[in-house]
Amino acid sequence: MSRESSQDMEQDAFCQGVHSRLHAFLDGECDSEERRFLEEHIHKCPQCLEEFGSEQAIRRLLRRCCQQPAPEDLRQRITT
Repeated sequence: MSRESSQDMEQDAFCQGVHSRLHAFLDGECDSEERRFLEEHIHKCPQCLEEFGSEQAIRRLLRRCCQQPAPEDLRQRITT
């Protein structure tokens, strides 16, 4: 295995870890150190920036499309 492909694999694994933390980041659940680390990485890594942008777009779409409250019978079934 070439050195470049090994480095690419390591970067891919690292980025997967970043991707797994994007929801926490977007939900404001990261402490300031993790938030700063993720922000720096996202701005340096095109792959992670694209994933971050996709997650933001999905959240905006859900907020726009899901503004109606759930039907009362559904709420009761969920809470019982």
